[in-house]
Amino acid sequence: MAGAFIAGKGNRVWLCSGAFNEHQLEIDLDSKTLTSVKVFQHMLSISYCLLPDGTWILGGGEELDTDPYAEVRRHIHHPFSTMKRLSLDPFNIRNVRTTGDVPEDSCSCKMKYLGINSDGHDLVILFGGCVAIGFRHKFNPCSNRVHVLNVNTLVWENVSSDDSLPAPEPRCLGEMIVVDENTIVIVGGEDYNKKYDDVWMSSLNSRQWQKLSSSNKLSPSPRSQFVAALHHRWIVIVGGVFSTKSAPLADSWAFNLDSCEWTQISIVGDEFPACVGHVWMALPSGLFFTVGGEVEPYSSWNKNFYEFSFNTGLGVKNSRSTQ
Repeated sequence: MAGAFIAGKGNRVWLCSGAFNEHQLEIDLDSKTLTSVKVFQHMLSISYCLLPDGTWILGGGEELDTDPYAEVRRHIHHPFSTMKRLSLDPFNIRNVRTTGDVPEDSCSCKMKYLGINSDGHDLVILFGGCVAIGFRHKFNPCSNRVHVLNVNTLVWENVSSDDSLPAPEPRCLGEMIVVDENTIVIVGGEDYNKKYDDVWMSSLNSRQWQKLSSSNKLSPSPRSQFVAALHHRWIVIVGGVFSTKSAPLADSWAFNLDSCEWTQISIVGDEFPACVGHVWMALPSGLFFTVGGEVEPYSSWNKNFYEFSFNTGLGVKNSRSTQ
């Protein structure tokens, strides 16, 4: 399945799929056991973020109101003025209303926890996405806007750069990395006619973007729907896809924020599965693990957990069981 990772407390993880179905799973990381739960109906491309108190905030996305394989299908887009707050222990989900500079109705945005402001309030940052225009087709416009949500007051602020200044092209399905409370990095992504391989850094205080050009010629190919995580000053990316007609990618790369150099990662042991739409978790120890994803679009799915150590380069594939 292609999905969105939503992790809970301790060894419990909640996984919401995102490919024309309504499967949600609770995962026990110790026993590798999956238990089916049901929260959303046919939800696609939602944005989500873990908060320090162990709850999650979710917003945007789209919901199918007809056969997902029909020639023309209507998509109901969920506005960011109405978001959801999720708790796993005990399990509870409720709607929350937001105000201020509310982002456009959109899906496939990137949302991450940003930090705490001077008032001690939690902040969440949102970038880009595919803007809602009623029907889903290849010409949906994308956005490069940046918004910050104060989780305590539930007020949005538009912190995008001025339109006259350099900025990443509008896109969705790339990755956003929060470096610190003032700095984000955008890697790759796509709009309706192009895939990107660029890296951009933004200073939120100055509201200015800087393109980080690699100092060597070695770099990953343009891609979207990959996964990325920060380990110290390295951004690690894995997988993705170049086009809907090409096979999923299996290569792994690391971008150093100090030298602006890409390094291709050599994996010892089990190779990373070639897939797209997988989900990815990074631990402070340098251990990464993933589950799910499409091996062949809409026909074959990755059914294994995969663990990778950034420090040793060791990759291990683990089987799983379900309930």
